[in-house]
Amino acid sequence: MQKIALAGAVAAGLAVIGLLGVPAWMQHRVEAEVDAVFATLQAAGVTATHGPVTYDYWSRTLTIPTLGLATAGEGDLKTIVATIVAHGLTREGGAILADQVEVTGLEIKLAATKDEPWTFAQAIPKLTVTKFAAPEMLPRSGSTLELMRYLAKVKAAVVDVPQGEAGFEAQQVGGAGLFNRGKMKYLYTNVTIKNLRDGYIGALNVDKIALASDPSAGGVKGLLNGYASADMDLLTMLSLYGVEAPARPATDGYVRVQGKTTMGTYTFSVGPGMNMTVDSVTSGDLAIDPTKFNRSILADFMKLSPQPGVRQSPSQTADLANKVVQLYESFKLADVEMRGMRITTAFGQPGMGMVIGSMRMAGFQNGRLAEFAINDMALTIPGVPLVKIGHLSLAGLDMARIMRTTAVSGAGLPPSAGQSLALFSALEGFEVRDYDVPDFKSGKFIGRIDTLKTAWGKFSNGLPTITRLTMKAQMPIDDSQPAFAFLKPLGRERVVVTYDIGTTWNEATQALTTAPLTLELEGLGALSGSIVLNSASRQPIGLDAARMLAAFQAMDVGAITLKVRDGGGTKAYIASGANAAGPLVDAKARLMAAPVPNVGAITVLDAASRFLDTPGQTLTLTLNPKSKVSVSQFSGPAMAVDGGAALLDLFTVEAAVEK
Repeated sequence: MQKIALAGAVAAGLAVIGLLGVPAWMQHRVEAEVDAVFATLQAAGVTATHGPVTYDYWSRTLTIPTLGLATAGEGDLKTIVATIVAHGLTREGGAILADQVEVTGLEIKLAATKDEPWTFAQAIPKLTVTKFAAPEMLPRSGSTLELMRYLAKVKAAVVDVPQGEAGFEAQQVGGAGLFNRGKMKYLYTNVTIKNLRDGYIGALNVDKIALASDPSAGGVKGLLNGYASADMDLLTMLSLYGVEAPARPATDGYVRVQGKTTMGTYTFSVGPGMNMTVDSVTSGDLAIDPTKFNRSILADFMKLSPQPGVRQSPSQTADLANKVVQLYESFKLADVEMRGMRITTAFGQPGMGMVIGSMRMAGFQNGRLAEFAINDMALTIPGVPLVKIGHLSLAGLDMARIMRTTAVSGAGLPPSAGQSLALFSALEGFEVRDYDVPDFKSGKFIGRIDTLKTAWGKFSNGLPTITRLTMKAQMPIDDSQPAFAFLKPLGRERVVVTYDIGTTWNEATQALTTAPLTLELEGLGALSGSIVLNSASRQPIGLDAARMLAAFQAMDVGAITLKVRDGGGTKAYIASGANAAGPLVDAKARLMAAPVPNVGAITVLDAASRFLDTPGQTLTLTLNPKSKVSVSQFSGPAMAVDGGAALLDLFTVEAAVEK
């Protein structure tokens, strides 16, 4: 790839070879300058030839026919140019200017190497440069750094390529890595480059790009209608392929290499098994960390990439995962959004398909993605109800951390508890909206999630110290929901439920607080409050279920506040013919008749019966432990007596009923 970049830089220099002899009587000097440049290339080990040079004084046109460049050895490079014709030549301020430069019959061929066992070929029938300018002093050294410095000073208003072709062909069919099976060919039309200066491309536009591979390479086909990109750093891009180029100034360690990019309709298929269409793609600024992103990463990635149907060894999987991590951590991307995606596949289970309204990724840096969102998704699986989700998003997805854990498991080693917890911290939360929940057995829809949002953070010993869950869902009133059967005769077909639950762990006080704690049944009522658990250990417990349960049961119950607000549920329950307060009055009478009355339970039952007597009231309960009360006591025999009413005697209970 370095030699391809070298050929491009030499081609820029060839465009001004001989331009020093503008007057007709200077033609012998033009030829001398051409020969001097070619002698420099030959001294650097490049075979360089050209045909007879001609210059028309009256039209100020220079013609250099039959150019040839070739390198020897592994991965040798050959470049052929039928003719270079420069029109309207002038000299000004140490620079050579041309109204137009035409290059015809450009061919570049790169042979295979041991590490990259594929050949590359590029053919451009015609290339036109408008308003060309380059330094009068050509580089006298064959070093790539000198050539890149020269290229940085070349200017062009417009570069047009009506059509071109590029392709890869494997020379080691069946070997590991990309491009090591069969042939892959790219065709492109109407390529336009605008405002080339200082090693930057102001704008790049391509009408169409088509790709195709033979069956041994997967039978891949693709067509992109329309590509446009702005503010491309050509020198930095070339440096990624190992070309020594002048360093660009970095901002926060990154060098921006590309600005806003847009793509039109894109179709892609792999054999008869998979087809994909995307209506449009847009992306923001792309930047790289030049200390991490280099040619070796790309070469290793291509070398390690698996072949279809070939199972990798654990060590190969681990090596590939580590290379992916290096790749992730070497660049940042502002955002990218795909719209109108449709996928059908016959792989695995014929008839599967997916439609996505839009897919967006934003804020990718150092291997972490700030947001990944999918909107308006419909998934078709034969024999399963249609799965529709209005919105699905992930927040704070640390892809590099996930791949590091994959590298460990890929190497055949089980991940440690700490590594497993690291996966948990690789995501900060997710959100789902407008999801119709199907019963995959009956095919019926059993509910709808209007919104479901979770978030967590501030990790300690691998576990989050802050969590939050909010949800609004709809449940049908049927035999699966007997608790709400009394609403069916009243004409209610569904119950709308809203949850809002959060937890916070205070490292200094070792207290775990659940707040907010809200459950609302739309049109019926709401429960809210807070619960404090003390002695919440910060010792690492990993993902062992037994250790988690033991740690939870060792906690002490602190203050509990509960508030129940009637929003129509009592009235509806009474309207159904039920006696809302009757069972509570009976339970209160039994407790008062006991030898040792349970004051706490009696207080709660008394307040609850008064709450149910009159619709539209609010019941508030405040419980404070009289002494140490462990969570384990709530799972003991006391819970089996009167629903655990005996436990209320361990608390000081305050109850209030308000209108």
